[in-house]
Amino acid sequence: PHARGGAAGPQWASHGFTSVAQHEALLADAHAKVAAGEGEALLPIRYFQFVPITAARYVALAARGGSDDYFSSDFTDEELRQRLGHLSGQGAALRTLFVLSAADEYVPSSVDVRALARRFAAAAGADTVIVAGANHNLSEPADAVEQFVSATVKCLGSVEEVS
Repeated sequence: PHARGGAAGPQWASHGFTSVAQHEALLADAHAKVAAGEGEALLPIRYFQFVPITAARYVALAARGGSDDYFSSDFTDEELRQRLGHLSGQGAALRTLFVLSAADEYVPSSVDVRALARRFAAAAGADTVIVAGANHNLSEPADAVEQFVSATVKCLGSVEEVS
């Protein structure tokens, strides 16, 4: 298992922890529980300080290459293509829009959101929009939701009808 560290990815800081050591200890505990067949056991620390989380779910989200680790900024371009390439619509009329918040509190400050958006778009053959000044849940600034809806409507408006 690979724990995350350094300045990228959904590492310890973006998972609500105060130190790399706290994250690594929890991830090691979660891996041990999963290996022992106890993946559904709740972990002793709450995710983001308030969300109960099972060992299996934490491994899926927080381990490098976990089954729900899709949007990590520390993936190589090839790893992103492997994770997101199925969204490219090969043989299907699939349109994908990645929406990133410019001031997402769960994205480490060292991550260039615009560069990450370009990488996601290239990996998935997708469109992207960055909501200016927005936090993770679009509750700020006041026009964040409007920016999101406008971008979504524009994306949907360009989808061709399939008969």
